[in-house]
Amino acid sequence: MRRWIMGLAATVLAAAAADVTVSRVTTMDGFGGGMTTETSDRMKGTDRRSDLTTKFGNALMNKMAGGARTEIVLVSEDKMLSLNPAKKTYRQGTISEMGKAMEKARPQTGAKKESKSSYRVTKSSIKVEPTGEKKTIAGFPCERVRMTMVLEVENIETKDKSEMRLVTDNWNTPETGALKTLREAEAAYGKAFAQKMGLDLSSQDASQWGLGMAAMMGLSQEQMKTNVAEMKRELSKMKGVAVVTEIAWYNKQEGAPKPKPAAPAASAEEDKGGLPSLSGGAGGFAAGLAGKMMAKRMEASAAKSQADSQARASGEAPVFKSRTEIKSVSAGAVDEGVFQVPAGYKLEK
Repeated sequence: MRRWIMGLAATVLAAAAADVTVSRVTTMDGFGGGMTTETSDRMKGTDRRSDLTTKFGNALMNKMAGGARTEIVLVSEDKMLSLNPAKKTYRQGTISEMGKAMEKARPQTGAKKESKSSYRVTKSSIKVEPTGEKKTIAGFPCERVRMTMVLEVENIETKDKSEMRLVTDNWNTPETGALKTLREAEAAYGKAFAQKMGLDLSSQDASQWGLGMAAMMGLSQEQMKTNVAEMKRELSKMKGVAVVTEIAWYNKQEGAPKPKPAAPAASAEEDKGGLPSLSGGAGGFAAGLAGKMMAKRMEASAAKSQADSQARASGEAPVFKSRTEIKSVSAGAVDEGVFQVPAGYKLEK
């Protein structure tokens, strides 16, 4: 009864959104390593359950944070649940608390002079361009649309500037059948979630993509409001549903050195003078050769690492990139029981 009464508040938002199930695969590379996450989302009104399995490229990270988990969000009840199937435990929080924490962490306007930010935004823009490229992905006919968001920030004291650039390639397919249901369900959920967080920019003003990326780039609500007309105009060019979304985040630092091209490998003739001594016999020769090969590999690895770092700092290579692909989607009744904590799970305190 309680869920029914509280759910009335979300009826208008969810009226057009039927139940839907979608599975996706996301790969990420950046910030110290790569990872792959397989996700199955089940949505009913403004309730959402996500079952995720994550694998990290780094063995230590995989041991610490890899594996299966479940996230349940009940927007009408202002509740977030995080389940650990391996330990049969769960944690809980609220959407509104998360919104308050994010607002507290965000730079505030009207702050005292002594806490004034040492940086200022000097330029921000968004542009959407259909590329005309077409291909079939997961059985869906898709067309590529590129969205580019740019944010330039200046250090007020030193006048040094850095430029953050988010490039998103969406492979969109016509909005029909289950994909139409998915888009409507995610729009209703996103709008309700944003309102519960306390954001006053709804999905009617800017799409979930635009708001999410603006937030990732550090734009305040005031800056997003200022740019909302431009965002609405550009985002209106996004037609259909994204079957694949590829994101690349570039961060260009003013004055960063250009990456140097890798040095060519030494030829056999050039390397003759560096052969290990035979004075130690066959064993000494083999050990010396192995040591020299290891040293060369370490030198090459260090040179590549430096070149990669310079390429990221100069904005020629992304500091982060990801790819998300829809593998399957279906519209149909979702059992309300999947949004409950399973019997036997204990609350972590």
